[in-house]
Amino acid sequence: MINLDMQIARINEALTQVGYRYGYRMCVNIALAIANRSIPKAPVDTGHLRNSCVVAANQGKGYEAKTTRTQMTHKNIRSYDKAQQETARAVLDTFLKSSTQPIAVVSFIAEYAPAVHEGNPSWNWNDGGPKFLEQGANEVISLIPAMTKALIKGDRTRKKTTPEAKMAKKAGTGQDRPK
Repeated sequence: MINLDMQIARINEALTQVGYRYGYRMCVNIALAIANRSIPKAPVDTGHLRNSCVVAANQGKGYEAKTTRTQMTHKNIRSYDKAQQETARAVLDTFLKSSTQPIAVVSFIAEYAPAVHEGNPSWNWNDGGPKFLEQGANEVISLIPAMTKALIKGDRTRKKTTPEAKMAKKAGTGQDRPK
């Protein structure tokens, strides 16, 4: 006969793993939705700022951090910016590796991104404006309950792609707005 304490410990571990799996997936879905909303709001001069958006995530509990989605895979990056951006990615990975809980980070890793994000609203903005990341996050807050429901419902019906995942694939293309 198996010890009751051992059975309870196994059940707790199994529930913890399910919680980590759903928590990680929700973190990534929310981060991708924030990136979707923030990229079009970032000002455009050369397109480098929008192109520097990165979503990085860690599943927690000893998993390796990984970049989940980056706009830079679709565009050419100026060679003199590559070293600076690799340094920024390394800083993000170091931060993520220290987490024991599921976590996702949205970052614009262009060197001048913080200055532009905090810019003066009276500046002459070509397209977009200041607080672009903050605006994107504020838009996503109200969507979180529906995203959670869709994630859980998607698992129950064994859908392979949730609406948020489809939206995330179109990040920054202008096709990411719900109809």
